[in-house]
Amino acid sequence: MSFVSDISKAIEARMAALQFGRRHGILWRNVAPRTLGFLGLGRATYERGTVATVFPVVGVRFEDVYGVQVKLGAIPESKTNPTLSVPLHYLVPEKPEYRFRVGTDPREEVERLASHIREYALPFYERNSTIDGALESLAAAGSYLSGGAQFTPAVYYLRGDYPRALEVAEREAAVMDKTRGNGKVYQQFLAGLRAAAAQSGKG
Repeated sequence: MSFVSDISKAIEARMAALQFGRRHGILWRNVAPRTLGFLGLGRATYERGTVATVFPVVGVRFEDVYGVQVKLGAIPESKTNPTLSVPLHYLVPEKPEYRFRVGTDPREEVERLASHIREYALPFYERNSTIDGALESLAAAGSYLSGGAQFTPAVYYLRGDYPRALEVAEREAAVMDKTRGNGKVYQQFLAGLRAAAAQSGKG
């Protein structure tokens, strides 16, 4: 375990130079007021623990949108979840793998990761530093962002457009029914949106 731990510490130290800090066990950086940039570091080990691969995930967390999602039961309250996220792998054209081996100096691979964070993740945070920017990203062809099924309705709810929030959520629910099934959590989210629309007198 110390091998994997040492890799994490080396990456974290390098990310500090890019203004990432640890918060609740996750790396974050300030992007805009009440908006944080997220950097998750998934890990897997192979060859009897002598090789480790790191799978970075980048995301943004809009605190106000997140609050709506929690209020309506779309997601459990957590201090570590982003609102929208994407594996760094999808942002980098060469689809890199960050692999470390016991007994080798990790600095070269850590620096390669840092260069990809600078070149691809930082612009991602900039593009998605506002709610409208994130909505544009979700609407773009070929978007790999996850979280949109809950994010977009929550944005309309936050802006007081409850009928539109419900319309978008019901459309997403219909897609879920056809592809992977409509989960209990999303049904709870829909119920909250329906209640808000009814109470507003606009739905």
